[in-house]
Amino acid sequence: MSISIIVPAYNAQATLVETVQSALQKAVLTRLIIVDDGSTDATLDLAKRLERAHPTLITVLTGPNQGVSAARNRGAEHCKSLGQPDWLCFLDSDDLLQPDSLRARLALADQQQADLVVCDYEEFGATNSRVRTAQWDLLQKNGAELACAENFWVPPAALLIRSQIFFKLDGFRADLPVIQDARLLFDLARIGAKFVHLPEIGARYRVLEHSLSRSNAARFWRDCLHNGQMIESLWRSDSALNSGLSPEQTRILLGIYQSACTTLFLEADRAWRTALAAMQTLNVPFPAKFRALEAGCALFGERRARSLLKLVQAGKKRLHRD
Repeated sequence: MSISIIVPAYNAQATLVETVQSALQKAVLTRLIIVDDGSTDATLDLAKRLERAHPTLITVLTGPNQGVSAARNRGAEHCKSLGQPDWLCFLDSDDLLQPDSLRARLALADQQQADLVVCDYEEFGATNSRVRTAQWDLLQKNGAELACAENFWVPPAALLIRSQIFFKLDGFRADLPVIQDARLLFDLARIGAKFVHLPEIGARYRVLEHSLSRSNAARFWRDCLHNGQMIESLWRSDSALNSGLSPEQTRILLGIYQSACTTLFLEADRAWRTALAAMQTLNVPFPAKFRALEAGCALFGERRARSLLKLVQAGKKRLHRD
């Protein structure tokens, strides 16, 4: 069984070598593709040094900066052109694979005829760490597609994906620059991929304060809103005889739109109105909080209504702490 590991790298000189070393696991047959995404630091030089040190294992690709989705997809297509591997692993350039994890993932996949092996993972940062697992209760209750539309997620390093099913998709979505990895899980679930759980820590996921999902709440929730609207469109197109969304689909979409509306409003991002309108199309009782938000904007204007909402939320946090 062969595995190709794809490492997208942009200005990753501080972490790339450690990441690549974690991926070179002798227990399995692997090929590692480093895709330099137009780095402006020493990333490309480091990648080429690694290639020279391991010429039969490592290949370096480079090109202009196009984003992580394009880099991952380019790496996957290169693997396919060399002779499609059995499995793919996408490893971000600041994350780490645990020793012998790939062998354990392969063994479980073979045992259960899986398309997607999902490991536990360790979040780590400058000061602390914690072990995380995907929300398997959601998957067991509602099925993979609904679970992945809601909160079922792990970082790409904690996945092993059968290449045959990955290449049924168009790859990672470049139109979702922040949550493209979550959308990949949804897309795999939608085409029937079989998910299995390996209850071992398979990867270490580096938590960075300057990552897009943490440093730019508005951008993150615009992505979530856009993704929710695309998923809603897919679900409505599935609906037999235009019977509408199921109660579970409606609940999931309402949760996405509510969170997006609240955060985007607080961030003074005009897309909050798009989220508000999306809620209204779901044909469910309109939440009182958002009726009050609309009324507050009409009475006081957006800026003052935003200040009032922040005061209310701060008061709730103090009460919760007390």
